[in-house]
Amino acid sequence: MRLLVVGGNGFLGSSICKAALAKGWEVSSISSSGRPFVAPSGRTPAWAKSPQMKWHAANAGAPETWQEIAASSDACVHSVGRLLEGEYKTPKDAAAELVRAWSGGSAGGSNPLKRSKYDAVNRDLAVTVANTFASTRRKGTNESPAPFIFISAADHFRPIIPEGYIRSKREAEAAIAQLAGLRSIFMRPGLMYHPANRPLSTLPAALLDLSAAVHGKAHTLGTWVPTPSRILSFLSSPRSPLSIFTPPSPHEKPSATPSSRTGPDFTALARGITTPPLHVDTVAKAVVRALEESEVEGPIEPADMKRLLGWRDVGAEPEESLRERPSF
Repeated sequence: MRLLVVGGNGFLGSSICKAALAKGWEVSSISSSGRPFVAPSGRTPAWAKSPQMKWHAANAGAPETWQEIAASSDACVHSVGRLLEGEYKTPKDAAAELVRAWSGGSAGGSNPLKRSKYDAVNRDLAVTVANTFASTRRKGTNESPAPFIFISAADHFRPIIPEGYIRSKREAEAAIAQLAGLRSIFMRPGLMYHPANRPLSTLPAALLDLSAAVHGKAHTLGTWVPTPSRILSFLSSPRSPLSIFTPPSPHEKPSATPSSRTGPDFTALARGITTPPLHVDTVAKAVVRALEESEVEGPIEPADMKRLLGWRDVGAEPEESLRERPSF
């Protein structure tokens, strides 16, 4: 397998490259710098120096700079995205950007010009990459559709996470799904962490893991426990107050697009605090497995990633073996 990773020197992209190399694949990464992945310690890991790993400088939005690489690849993963619209270099800057988003000054606001960065990076660039990869497939052959993975996102934590982020991801999914010649897969991870490569992710991940465990325990106790998740769901619903004691269906899937309701909607946040975080290497391994298995396509939620890897503990959903998982 010859794999192309767009953004292979990033947080998730680098883990995908590493997981693919472990399978013996040939991997090419394109990024604006073309530099290999470097750990926060300043060290370049051994896998990044592998002769099977190629680093290329290219502009993902300019297909002519990387079409030849795409043509020689069997599969492609697009791992570039933007969570916040503003440029920031410190946690303080990021916090300020979130405040702007919550106040309506970013993608969730009424000014359409403020939505351009989400659309440009999360939607338009992803569609350009998918179109370019699809155009390099040989026409008029009986070849199976080429696997293309778009790193999307689970609809968790709205309104903490700006709605424009999820909206742009879902619009990209819809556009890519229409392209012929591709087996399109949309990986939707929630919170990802790595103690060494992204130390600041460790504490939120630990708290979220605890929250998911507590909610899981409350679920086993019955419907009489008014958990934070049930309270948030109740606040977002016009249902009877007694619905707070009714657990949500474990098979309930998030809607294809964020809600257009005018009032507060905490259902995504309710999902988020019941979903355990995933180590970034776990998500990367699920990406590689999805590329390998020809029947996998469409949206892949965090629980689906665990099933792809053969996990029996997939969170709030009933235990299922890999053989028993639903088709995607």
